[in-house]
Amino acid sequence: MITGSAPPRFVGPAIDLMGFTITKSGDLLASGHPGVGTDLPQPVGLIESVDGGKSWAVRSRGGQSDFHALSASAGGVVGYDGTLRASDDGSSWRTLSSPPEVMSLGASPDGVHLLAATGAGLQSSSTAGKAWALVPGAPALVLVDWADDNQVVGADRAGAVFSSGDAGRTWERVPREGTQATPSPECQHPGRAGGDLGRDPRGHPALERWWVSLHPAGLTLPPGLLSTWPQPAPATSLSMARG
Repeated sequence: MITGSAPPRFVGPAIDLMGFTITKSGDLLASGHPGVGTDLPQPVGLIESVDGGKSWAVRSRGGQSDFHALSASAGGVVGYDGTLRASDDGSSWRTLSSPPEVMSLGASPDGVHLLAATGAGLQSSSTAGKAWALVPGAPALVLVDWADDNQVVGADRAGAVFSSGDAGRTWERVPREGTQATPSPECQHPGRAGGDLGRDPRGHPALERWWVSLHPAGLTLPPGLLSTWPQPAPATSLSMARG
């Protein structure tokens, strides 16, 4: 975790987190594989932390699901473990219609509108995942998430950052220095793994915390963006919290 200008620090046990998201209340949800010495199943299913990542407990699907993409909203949580699933409470799940090769998921604050970065391009659903359509002219994103009701951000395989102000219908590249990042090699291979950008649950405009789930071959955070990061930091999931 990185807070303001303070040096980065590790929080919690060693867990290979794949999907990662932040709920409206600020709790953390994740999925992946347990580290040595952790009392979690393989795969961990949907796990939850209510203390900022210091400890984790299985919420559901322990030993069943390795969600490589997760996104939380007021409507619940959606996840992709080879099948697109949705849950109102994080415990009981239903299967949704799924676009192919999902790498990252983003849910609007109310959970009605979903975006999926896939190997076939950016897909959009305005029916909470019941039906999907390709977004014409969208960049080939591997990471995507919502900032508010209309603002969406994403990154492509080359690490370029893009922004949409109309709920993902049209996009423009962000020309700001320090927004370049190298996505994980896993994110660059459709169907293998994805990443998540977590929406700020409090809506404050100043970015104050970055949550990073580490992996041996992951995303390199740019020194121009995180000047206190001592070396390129590998990650498969990236989640942001402001405020």
